[in-house]
Amino acid sequence: MLFDFHIHSEYSRLDSRSKVVDILEQAKKVGLGAVAISDHDAIEGSLKAAKMSSKELIILPSMEISSLDGHIIGLGVLERVPMDLTASETVERIHKLGGIAIAAHPYDSVRRGVGDLCWKAPFDAIEVNGHCLYGNGKAKQVAKAHGKPLVGGSDAHSVGEIATVCTEVIGNNADGILEAIRKGNCAPVIRKNLLSLKTNILAGKVTRRIKRL
Repeated sequence: MLFDFHIHSEYSRLDSRSKVVDILEQAKKVGLGAVAISDHDAIEGSLKAAKMSSKELIILPSMEISSLDGHIIGLGVLERVPMDLTASETVERIHKLGGIAIAAHPYDSVRRGVGDLCWKAPFDAIEVNGHCLYGNGKAKQVAKAHGKPLVGGSDAHSVGEIATVCTEVIGNNADGILEAIRKGNCAPVIRKNLLSLKTNILAGKVTRRIKRL
């Protein structure tokens, strides 16, 4: 199935205006089998979505955590992980909560990635990111060199960006998906070319700015 774990909702302070219900409708529309809302340092929207999980669309709880060293996805956590811990401390918290730690856009020069900590710290996977147009090559190289599972997330800040980059994974439920990623039974899927990705990102930025105004 196709899984997009990196989607932002209106619970990501000033970063997205997407409502949870609209995200889930779009996820079904574009053919996803699983989804996770990963808001910045907030888990309320993700927990709200997870209550609507079904066989048609598996919904995992998640959040994107601002560690001292960069952004980290805590996939499968049911509690908020505090910000401003080190990357290693953040990963440890995620694991204690039964989740997996994904290095979000680790080599993005604009968004705070963890850089080489993506393989030096005990991350479970490294992300190919829909908004990181120039750091994904490095992420792929590092994942291969250090035997880290590679996953894909759209980093969608508007519903139109959902699933532009996602993950192919096998699993019949949330636990199965998490275990598949831990074992590396997953692969990033890029569903749009570079020009289309840039267009989607620009359109999303314009839409969010208009809504703010």
